[in-house]
Amino acid sequence: MWTAPTSWAIVSSTWTTRVNFRVLRQRPALGAALRDAGLETVTADAYLSGPNAGRPAVCLSNEITRFTDDLLSFDSVVPVACASHESPIVAIDFYKRIQEVSERYHHVFLWSGMRHKATGGATFHEISWPYPSFQPAPQTPPWSDRGSWSS
Repeated sequence: MWTAPTSWAIVSSTWTTRVNFRVLRQRPALGAALRDAGLETVTADAYLSGPNAGRPAVCLSNEITRFTDDLLSFDSVVPVACASHESPIVAIDFYKRIQEVSERYHHVFLWSGMRHKATGGATFHEISWPYPSFQPAPQTPPWSDRGSWSS
């Protein structure tokens, strides 16, 4: 039987809604760790529109969403972490507000180039794409030996 948790982990993301909730399937280790800590995972829209709005919660946010201001207006919602795995070229609006983000959240997970801009007090955690090496594989022929695209 399901019992109400004492706290909620709100996942606020542009790609999670009540209809499209894939967080626990895509990140089972995160879901399991949150459950082990006694936290029930819920999307931002479900938290805000449900009977638990205003109850103690932590906010884990993927960038900034249309729910961010409403979520963080509750004193009972702790803005634990905000992350972006998008390039600043793609998530322009988010990175324009990176100073504000680093003031509102306790931790930010961003590319190394944002360290000098995220100076609002959040603990900075550098993310990187998991490439073991940027060197071409040894068997790759040089560009001059690859032929022409027009042939």
